[in-house]
Amino acid sequence: KTWYYNKSNAKATITSTVGISGVSKYEYYITNSKGTKKVIASGTSKKDYSSLLNNIINGSSDYGENVKICGTVTSNAGITSDLTCKTINVDFTTPSAPTLVASDRKASGTWHNANFNIKVSGGGSSPSGIYYKYGTSTSSINTKVSNNAIAISTSSSKTYSVITCNNLGVCSSASSYVAKLDKDKPTVKVNMAGSTKSYNSKTWYYNKSDAKATITSTEGISGVSKYEYYITNSKGTKKVIASGTSKKDYSSLLNNIINGSSDYGENVKICGTVTSNAGITSDLTCKTINVDFTTPSAPTLVASDRKASGTWHNANFNIKVSGGGSSPSGIYYKYGTSTSSINTKVSNNAIAISTSSNNTYSVITCNNLGVCSSA
Repeated sequence: KTWYYNKSNAKATITSTVGISGVSKYEYYITNSKGTKKVIASGTSKKDYSSLLNNIINGSSDYGENVKICGTVTSNAGITSDLTCKTINVDFTTPSAPTLVASDRKASGTWHNANFNIKVSGGGSSPSGIYYKYGTSTSSINTKVSNNAIAISTSSSKTYSVITCNNLGVCSSASSYVAKLDKDKPTVKVNMAGSTKSYNSKTWYYNKSDAKATITSTEGISGVSKYEYYITNSKGTKKVIASGTSKKDYSSLLNNIINGSSDYGENVKICGTVTSNAGITSDLTCKTINVDFTTPSAPTLVASDRKASGTWHNANFNIKVSGGGSSPSGIYYKYGTSTSSINTKVSNNAIAISTSSNNTYSVITCNNLGVCSSA
């Protein structure tokens, strides 16, 4: 169908031709799409008529299909013309900007963590019908909205501009919705570096000066809203070592974050979680390690007959070995008859003396990672 859409140039003109008797009566009128009649000109003498259509239509209620402009003329001789009508289609509407609402009701510019739709509605009505178009910039609004919704399914941050158009191509100004989607679950990595030794089929960190914990995270485009990194000792006691509300990678010597020797031991855990601005929290990631930073102290040596060091004995006796502190990896004692040859392990915490001699026994305490005391 042919439609008139421009208020400024759509014009109706009605003329008549009559015989020599002239006009005794004329009536020109318009009927809207509902058939309602409105007389636009009438009189008792010949008159041609011309007017912008917008001036004679009864507002938007008269826009539509099958609008008729009609006229009859009666001569002074009493002869009436046939009813002459022009049937036209009119749509002078200018749609209004649409309403945009997320299917999960979150406000524009808010992060989402699952697929959602931008629901498009409103924009007024139009006799020729309306539809919506969108684009990711106001200069590229050329994609027709399907089923009154724009599907957002890919992690991104984009501004969607949407307009309402009638089917004659007259469009509204744009409404905008900032669609932010991040479906990626953050990940946390805990890495350890430093000198290690093996004992009891386990790897142990023993050097305070180089044992270092590093925690890093990877997250989607929304960034980090919350993170927490912590350590639990061998008893399961938790100590937060870093937390905050924005992305932070963390690195520290283990000795600086451990709560002293009470936290040394087996199954120490360094853990971390990160939550994105889209509300997705990473899996809890932990690194289980074994730690022994102790340096044993020199042991206590006492003769079984309680005689002082350097005193002569006349019967077999034992040098009883004790003390030296404790160590998560355990301790033992070694001895020798000079400080340069301390390589014999003490059995049952005693050194048996059964041969006449005059020897100086040097004894050290060692943990099971090979860190030893003075003698």
